[in-house]
Amino acid sequence: MRRVLLAATFLLAASVGGAELQPDRLSTVDLLRQATEQSTQGDRARAKLTDEASARVNELIEALEHEDDDVRVSAAWGLRYAGHRKVVAPLIESLRDANFGIGRAAAVSLRQFQSPEQPLRDMMRDADPKLRWRALMNAEYMKLQGLMEEIAGLALRDPVDFIRADAAWTLRHAGGQEVVETLIKCLADPYARTRRHARIALRGAVAAELAKEGSPVRERALETLLWVLANHGDKPYATSQAVELLTKLAVERLGTDPHKWRELLKTQEGKR
Repeated sequence: MRRVLLAATFLLAASVGGAELQPDRLSTVDLLRQATEQSTQGDRARAKLTDEASARVNELIEALEHEDDDVRVSAAWGLRYAGHRKVVAPLIESLRDANFGIGRAAAVSLRQFQSPEQPLRDMMRDADPKLRWRALMNAEYMKLQGLMEEIAGLALRDPVDFIRADAAWTLRHAGGQEVVETLIKCLADPYARTRRHARIALRGAVAAELAKEGSPVRERALETLLWVLANHGDKPYATSQAVELLTKLAVERLGTDPHKWRELLKTQEGKR
């Protein structure tokens, strides 16, 4: 697969308009296949595609529907250099390809023409969990900050365990009050990997915000921790993780006397 991706990088590195098509030329599909080879033949195929780039754009679009996965992924990578907005709709459609590598190549190529956030957002709302997961992984790979609200929703509410876990992991790239609140609530998730990813994320990218005494993010984090204890105090895994984080964040405000924590906890019990 690595050879495929490296080869595809050269597919349309330059646009040459008005190239005459030779009657005996190899088809684009054949050249795509040859371009994946680590050989002189592969080098010649890449050069041929570059020389005839503009003339082959339509054929590369058609290759996105080819039965050969390697052909589709090479075409998706190559279209990033096409210079034609007519490739946008086919690339958006390829985001949903059953082959994850093709969807990722399409997302990266699409970024050359427009933000991939909206089509990925639509996928995150799809009924098909495979599409939701692929969209999530592409957002994580490309670090798309504009999708953090949707990712937080997946972390809290998606019915599929591994999607919630991977969404919590993706939030380590983000910060802010809502993300911190989401991650803390994930400490009470019934799926162990979701809890673990949330704990790691809280210790990672958002740790600096939590360390700021008196900051809105820190204060909201304390309130959310108390909410977890009030609503999930009967779950040992939730209680232990919440208390561990409370100990680190609230000792200056609440002291070390657990009775003071219980007093604040009582104020949360009425919010169940």
